[in-house]
Amino acid sequence: MFTIHYLNSLKPKQSPYRQYEKASRVGFGIQVSAKGAKTFFYAYKINGKQRFIKLGIFVDKSNNSIGGVTLKEAGLLWQKWHKVRNAGYDPQIIHKNEISAAEKAYHQAEERKKRQQQQGSYQQLLNVYIDWLKQNKKRSAENVQQVINANAYKVIHPSTKAKEVSTRDLNATLALMEQRGANILANRLRSYLLTAFTKGMAFDLGRSQNKSTLQFGLKHNPVRDVPKSEVKERVGERFLSEQEIHTLWYGLAQTRMSPQIICLLKLLLVTGQRVEEVLYLNINAIDWNTQLWELAHTKSKRPHVVPLPTIAIHLINELQADKDGFLFISAKTGKFIRADSIPQACQRYCTQTGFKKFTPRSLRRTWKTLVGKAGVSKFDRDRYQNHVINDVSGRHYDRYDYLAEKRQVAQVWNQYLGNIISKKNKILAPNIEN
Repeated sequence: MFTIHYLNSLKPKQSPYRQYEKASRVGFGIQVSAKGAKTFFYAYKINGKQRFIKLGIFVDKSNNSIGGVTLKEAGLLWQKWHKVRNAGYDPQIIHKNEISAAEKAYHQAEERKKRQQQQGSYQQLLNVYIDWLKQNKKRSAENVQQVINANAYKVIHPSTKAKEVSTRDLNATLALMEQRGANILANRLRSYLLTAFTKGMAFDLGRSQNKSTLQFGLKHNPVRDVPKSEVKERVGERFLSEQEIHTLWYGLAQTRMSPQIICLLKLLLVTGQRVEEVLYLNINAIDWNTQLWELAHTKSKRPHVVPLPTIAIHLINELQADKDGFLFISAKTGKFIRADSIPQACQRYCTQTGFKKFTPRSLRRTWKTLVGKAGVSKFDRDRYQNHVINDVSGRHYDRYDYLAEKRQVAQVWNQYLGNIISKKNKILAPNIEN
């Protein structure tokens, strides 16, 4: 039988030569090349024809090198192929089939690995949703991103594959928010996640608009079975009285609130427009001769022209626009003032002064209420505030701009509000606690 000592003693010659084991292992041999490489083989006959099958290159000890085998390992391979031959099969054909099957399995594994790498994560899914909001110029994009970043990854790791996110995990995510009393915010996050997973399912089916190799592999929307919080968001009822408007108008200046935030809050009250619309106000969108402010992107998805009251013009002129014409850019970040900082400023003001709690939306509601008190019809107020008209006539047929009516609204409110804030018997602004 072959021994390691014997195999190591074999020296190369000018031409390759073979040595067979002269023992019970029929056809087991080793070939020595002219350069000294030693290769185990199994020799056998099929229909009288000599055939060989390579068993591997001889090594003293297994070093996991490709094709390298020890004497013991070569003996086991000989045994395997000798059994195949004795069973009436050709070891070469069986070996080729094994190689083919191994190659097929390898390529399948590589394809699975590739698909796995292309398969989007939970964070990538949410980023696709946020990008969609931004590309479609949704004013809620920044706020949605803030809510998601602050709450969506508490239970589910960002790298989790989107298709592996379960209803149980999502429910646990919202439960954490409810435990700290943020039930309304939990419902909003649920709404965002529901839309994000819906977008993810559509993303996989995208054609010309989706050239990305990224896929999410979503078969269903796991958010659908997540129950909403039982705590319902209350419809806002808070609006400021005339006396409160007077107090707030002069009280804001005695706080540490920035001039930008003060001006923004006043403009909400003066114009009656939505927070995001005022926040992104650009002086280039204003015709100073006609005092018309044109909003290209609105919640109703229709262009909206706002005749500005004179008070609003004075407030805007107090601010310094940036190089692009925007008024409410943070000096610290160089970006728009965060939308969530505005209600926080209102809350701080109320805490410091004892003023009855209000939100930025309360100011829009105040406008609606008191302009009605000033004698303006709800029809004209709705058009000035650009409320969505849900009747068939308004949605499909009415293309009149109501500019004359809106000018009249601005004039009425400018005079009414001017009387409130210029009363001779001004109410003293509250003391601010240091």
